[in-house]
Amino acid sequence: MKTIALAFLMAATPAAAAPALIPTELWFSPTDDVTQHGADFHDVFAHTERWSIAASHTRTVSIPVRYFLKTPPEIVQAELASLRNLHLRLNVVILALGVDKRVCGDGIEGYVWPGENAAEARALKALGIEPDSISLDLPLTDGHIMKRPQHAHTCELSIHDTAVITARAVGDWRAVYPKIEVIDIEVPTGIPLAQWTETLETWLSEYKAVSGKQFEAVLMDAWWKFPWQPTVRATADILARRGIRSGILIDESGDVAEPATAWIGAARNHVCELRQAGIHLDYFVVASWSNMNVKSLPDRDPATLSGLLAWIAGRPTCSP
Repeated sequence: MKTIALAFLMAATPAAAAPALIPTELWFSPTDDVTQHGADFHDVFAHTERWSIAASHTRTVSIPVRYFLKTPPEIVQAELASLRNLHLRLNVVILALGVDKRVCGDGIEGYVWPGENAAEARALKALGIEPDSISLDLPLTDGHIMKRPQHAHTCELSIHDTAVITARAVGDWRAVYPKIEVIDIEVPTGIPLAQWTETLETWLSEYKAVSGKQFEAVLMDAWWKFPWQPTVRATADILARRGIRSGILIDESGDVAEPATAWIGAARNHVCELRQAGIHLDYFVVASWSNMNVKSLPDRDPATLSGLLAWIAGRPTCSP
């Protein structure tokens, strides 16, 4: 794969007629410097000319809520103004599982203390932040699917209880932002396909029953080392039947120290494999939450996140 990846980066990719299987909606999630160690996150806002090609094809920028709460307000205000000037929508990623972490969930991704979502929503409102959508960081995956003993502090909630807690968090946000769209992020890979599809169907039904409304979209965080194509296809089909939009993170799994060229090349391969498999999704989110060798800018550098987004937007021809 790394040989193919390097070839992708070295070759000029010709533009072609827009293939139907590339989504028209692209999201950008630059690696921040609060929840991760993104080296050039602030340049995304201060030097928008460095990703002007990618920005012209971007619909939404996605940023973790903790970034806004830990960054000086004057910096946040300036960066939000930059987004508005680019006419981009704002998505905020939140943790939705409010539990007593003295009992379970401490140190596990996805969990917060009860009341934390309400406090975060009010804090963002006080800062003048008006997100268009929120993304829930793995509530089903971390609340129900993740099991002991590998994850000793996970709560192992039932699907129903996970839905109740998640709906409570969403209600806290909608009390402050009534029109906000809600997107669920989940890991669909790593368990048998039949188990995943049954779990997903039950989850979507339970969440709608307790919240009174279904998710606007579900974003797949695929672990690419597993056989992912049947799972992604089945997930997209389930969502389409329910009228829920489907998306996938375009990234790479595994080695956090992998060189940027290899990481980006692998991510490009995933895009090409999605196309070749004929899997239709509604949107892609370009992101890297683990490999700090992959910078966000500039988009004229093919080994960056914005360069990857610009490559996708260019409707490239994939080698067979």
